[in-house]
Amino acid sequence: MSAKPSPDPMSSMWAWLAYDLRFYRTRARMSGETFGRIIGVVRSTVSRLESGDLRLDEKQAAALDTHFATGGHFLRLLTYAKLGHDPDWFKEHLGYESRASLLKIYELSLIPGLLQTPDYARACFEVAGAEDVEAEVSARIARQETLERSPRPVMTVVLRRT
Repeated sequence: MSAKPSPDPMSSMWAWLAYDLRFYRTRARMSGETFGRIIGVVRSTVSRLESGDLRLDEKQAAALDTHFATGGHFLRLLTYAKLGHDPDWFKEHLGYESRASLLKIYELSLIPGLLQTPDYARACFEVAGAEDVEAEVSARIARQETLERSPRPVMTVVLRRT
């Protein structure tokens, strides 16, 4: 089984941090198991950290800074990653939404995406100036599969008209 590729370090601070984990490990010619001992995790966790599936914590960053004598490189990256905007936030949201057993949705002015009809979604994307309206509509409507899976999530929606 081959390792999942490193995320693009230019895409976010979290991706840069994941990229640097693999960079430092491979530059030191360390196995995932050896690297894991430094931060107190198993090899598979190292792989998930390097692919961006998991996020490093402060204790792990400090251990790496000490081991590699980086002067605080990993802790700085971690600090800025926590402060910064994650451009993949909606992708993460969709993952949570698709696995949720309970959905609580509060909206002030729009019908929530999970409840939109194709025409309503199309109108929203057209007004927003989306580049590929039909692709956006298809993606939005595909999210409704969450409501059909088994077991179905419990959903509470509050719409407030302003």
